[in-house]
Amino acid sequence: MKEKAIEKTAPPKTKKKGWWTILQVVQGIAVLNIFNKGKLLRRHCFNPKNLEYETYHVDKGIWTMQKVATAYEEVPNYGYYSYYRDYSDRTKMSGEDRDALAELLETADGRGYHSKDVISWMDELELDLMRCKRERAEQRRIDRVNAMMERVPEEPEDLNRWIDEKETGGLNYCIKNRDTKKWCCSACGQEFDLKEKYRNNDMMQCPLCGCEIKYLSRKKRIEIRTHFCLIQPIDEEVSVARHYTADISFWPGQQKRIILMEEVRVVLFKVNDSLNPPKKLHDIYYNQYMGNYYGKSFDNKGNPTNKKEYAGYLYDGGIEEAFKNTKYEVWARLFSQISKDRLKLDWNAMMAAVDDRNYVDIAEMLYRGRFYRLLQEMSVSVSYWILEYIGALDITGKSIEEVFGINDRQKINRIRDKNGGELMISWMLYSEETGEKISDKALDWTEQNRIDSKDLHWLLENMSLEQSMNYLERQKKESYPGKSIREVIGQYADYMRMCEKLNKKIGDEMIYKPRELKRRHDEAVEEVKAREAELDAEEYSNRYPGAEEVLQEVKRKYEYTGDQYFIMVPGRIYDIVREGRALHHCVGSTDRYFDRIEQHETYICFLRKVEEPEKPFYTIEVEPGGTIRQHRGMYDEEPELEQVKPFLQEWQKEIRKRMSKEDHARAKKSKILREANIKELKEKNNTRVLQGLMEDFM
Repeated sequence: MKEKAIEKTAPPKTKKKGWWTILQVVQGIAVLNIFNKGKLLRRHCFNPKNLEYETYHVDKGIWTMQKVATAYEEVPNYGYYSYYRDYSDRTKMSGEDRDALAELLETADGRGYHSKDVISWMDELELDLMRCKRERAEQRRIDRVNAMMERVPEEPEDLNRWIDEKETGGLNYCIKNRDTKKWCCSACGQEFDLKEKYRNNDMMQCPLCGCEIKYLSRKKRIEIRTHFCLIQPIDEEVSVARHYTADISFWPGQQKRIILMEEVRVVLFKVNDSLNPPKKLHDIYYNQYMGNYYGKSFDNKGNPTNKKEYAGYLYDGGIEEAFKNTKYEVWARLFSQISKDRLKLDWNAMMAAVDDRNYVDIAEMLYRGRFYRLLQEMSVSVSYWILEYIGALDITGKSIEEVFGINDRQKINRIRDKNGGELMISWMLYSEETGEKISDKALDWTEQNRIDSKDLHWLLENMSLEQSMNYLERQKKESYPGKSIREVIGQYADYMRMCEKLNKKIGDEMIYKPRELKRRHDEAVEEVKAREAELDAEEYSNRYPGAEEVLQEVKRKYEYTGDQYFIMVPGRIYDIVREGRALHHCVGSTDRYFDRIEQHETYICFLRKVEEPEKPFYTIEVEPGGTIRQHRGMYDEEPELEQVKPFLQEWQKEIRKRMSKEDHARAKKSKILREANIKELKEKNNTRVLQGLMEDFM
């Protein structure tokens, strides 16, 4: 846009009172001078040759990329995007200007489209320009993606054979075709009659192709899914880490089949010039469809099919060359060495944590020390949010003892010999802290059931791990057939918590080691139900020890008897809990009432009928000054309220006669707390509770 030329060209003037537009043509550019009440507001410019447009804001003295519709707004939006509105009442111009503008637009519009409204016609042309710009930008991006993907080298010719060797050891199988009743070899895919007898998992020779195959008497088919990473150099600028899913399958009547599905490509940029490093060190491309089934289509814009990288094998070739001069060069030697073993690691996660040198050093320490299980667990324990290790090992440690937190070298060697993971470390730490010896049988049991010492803390307080294991296995067999060991542990923990709540001697063997766990557990459940109010009251008493003292203190002052009704003050928290359960309301089931009693904010009293003194009727929450906050009967209802109210008012007068100076001070404080509570309820818009308080307030 020829901004300087347009600014130097003096705009016309007009005496029109409303909105008015005057057309100028400056060096082939259509300039719409937009007036309102005789004042020039904006000069919208449109180039018919390339459809470019701009608006000059006279009052601000600035140029903006805005469509013509925005130029006619009262208060223009200074952003880049706008939508056309009907401004026909503002776009008035002379007939000559309208015809001249239409002629200019006709030369710009290759579609030969003619609109009755020249401004909306211009708006559409400008919209076409924006659309074309977006499409061209997207096409350039796609071209860059395709160009990068074309640089990715072909897969190694032996890739299928390699992954089969890594996952299955190159094993072939013999399974029965249930339809033909014949046996089939995965090596040649042919069927045959089996004359000799074999046991399941025996190795035999295919009578047709002579290949050694594994006899599987129970299998109907073989389906194995595994994952691996292929790291390849591309050129002096980039390398690529390719993440695959591999399906190895064998069905009767077929040969063993291997299908590779490439999920993700991570392009690694090389730093060949330290003074001019690349803008980014890697870029991730996701397969947009279904891998090799529908052709490869990778893009770095979005992941619509939720492709992921998984822990798997690493192809043993080209790694050091691919990592050279990249950020990930510190992994080159270690990755190359690990790839020759049959270890499944999360290579992408390890690469993500490359900036944590401690992580890199400990990974190498574990590999050199042959702690392969721990290395595998360490590889998956990386947070992609913070790009750091988040597992249980101390990766700041300088020795294996510091990393594990274990001083006994024999225990460390035992972890290596059993290829243990973080779970075994936790049990070795437990053994070191307690001095208890743990058998291989017990360790295998904890590993099989994924149990750590925290899961067994109730049992381990009184029994060894071996005893705990034997006890739980017996209970599983006798009391909980069909349940897992973890479910039995949950039942035991539930039982012990109930025993603790019931104040039973949990150190007594009769309690902590019941012969029939299920029966004792169910008995404890029934006892807790029967004593629920008593147990809850005991818990509240322990939490608010001063509440009962306060109730005893105010008892004489607040108790009162009339002709039909009387007020009594409960002496124990248990009485309040039992009253709340009997009337089915919240008093006695939440902390706030006992806290208020202890702080002398409010007291709880019972309203009873003289003729039915033992039957719960109303629960009253009253302030030290006699103000009633709540009065609730059965299910929060208010039976016979009109008959009850005169008695309550009579009781309030009596309370005020009995008040001391200390009571007056408490009443003022209680009022302030009540108003603060009401304000909080209003802020939270808790209208239901507010309405109830207003109805009860006396």
